Amino acid sequence: MGLKKSLGQNFIFDNNYIRSLVKLGDIKNKNFMEIGLGNGNLTEVLLEQADQIQGVEIDKKWCEKLSKKFANNSKLILHCENFLKLDLDQFHGKKYTFFSNIPYNLSSKILARLMDYHFLFDEYFMLVQYEFAKRLFSPEGSKTYGSLSVFFQLHFSGKILKKVPPSVFTPPPKVDSAFIQFHNDIKYDVPKAFFTFVKLLFSNRRKTITKSLGMNYNYFTKNDIIKKLNEVNINERSRVEEIDMERLVNLYISFFPDK
Repeated sequence: MGLKKSLGQNFIFDNNYIRSLVKLGDIKNKNFMEIGLGNGNLTEVLLEQADQIQGVEIDKKWCEKLSKKFANNSKLILHCENFLKLDLDQFHGKKYTFFSNIPYNLSSKILARLMDYHFLFDEYFMLVQYEFAKRLFSPEGSKTYGSLSVFFQLHFSGKILKKVPPSVFTPPPKVDSAFIQFHNDIKYDVPKAFFTFVKLLFSNRRKTITKSLGMNYNYFTKNDIIKKLNEVNINERSRVEEIDMERLVNLYISFFPDK
């Protein structure tokens, strides 16, 4: 069956390799949610250990094949829908382990949805693009540290378990992949406006934090900005890429205490 590039369909057909990835996590007797099941090879391996799998597949042709392939396995509940539009409220009452080879072109959107529904999940395992994984776990001061790093680390803690070469996929992607594990670890309760604040600052990442704040919030004087930076222990000549998540949160609160 032809794979759709538009849906980011790159599958691992070697079940032994899939098993080697699954073994990296302690996942026996759990309820899973898998999205982008495709040929069902990962699903097949997970079913060996799962209590139940909520499988979400957007491609109707793959859904038909999956329905036939697992017709006699009641542990798989198949949803032929778009995960980004799926009513996740229906899954209240159980905790799920999210385990998926996600479409790389939708990685950020899928993560954002998982952040919004973090209370449904106790752990997450994903195959993502390697460079994307590095951005997720990057510390301040590194070249790959950015707004994505801040948003992810505000919600989760985890690590890269294994770098995965293109050769194990069909068709082989043009990039390396990473198998990552993370869990909920919400460090601060911040409003949605904080994310806009961080994105604006990183849009001027090569400028000093003083200049960036002045450009985006010109109703504050330069002296006001420097005073607030000093209050949260940020050097006025620092760039945003040098500032850790905690100080960015404190900086936001300093500027917008009532929001």
